Amino acid sequence: MSLTFERWYPVIYAVAACIAAWMVGATLPEIESYRAGLLSAAISASAIFVGFVATSKAILMALPVGGIRQQLHDSGFKKDLAGYLNHAMVSCLAFCTLNIIGFFPVAQHEASWFFPIWIGLGIFCLAAFWRVGRVMTAILRLS
Repeated sequence: MSLTFERWYPVIYAVAACIAAWMVGATLPEIESYRAGLLSAAISASAIFVGFVATSKAILMALPVGGIRQQLHDSGFKKDLAGYLNHAMVSCLAFCTLNIIGFFPVAQHEASWFFPIWIGLGIFCLAAFWRVGRVMTAILRLS
């Protein structure tokens, strides 16, 4: 995968999903228990993703000077990796927050804007998490 595509694919996928959901008029499930279950599950998943990303950050910060840490620095990829970790952390926290907002009446009555934002941010969260997972696996292979 090219570095340019790797940098932008979470945003590209998120915007495409948001636009598609808005164009078809998709909404969260009408049945309250289904909607609540979906939002609860999404909160749990995004919280797990945040924990993984935070752990990845801690592992990278705890690496001894030299070795893999030096290879990351020498490759010039360290800044990109820091950005990827930050995007994943912020997107997962934002998705978690949006799911909490989904329990309030304003989100339920404004389904025309809520669902496209929800699906777009959810896709961004998943794609950013996937990107971090792939990069961490590549780093693991270096050791």
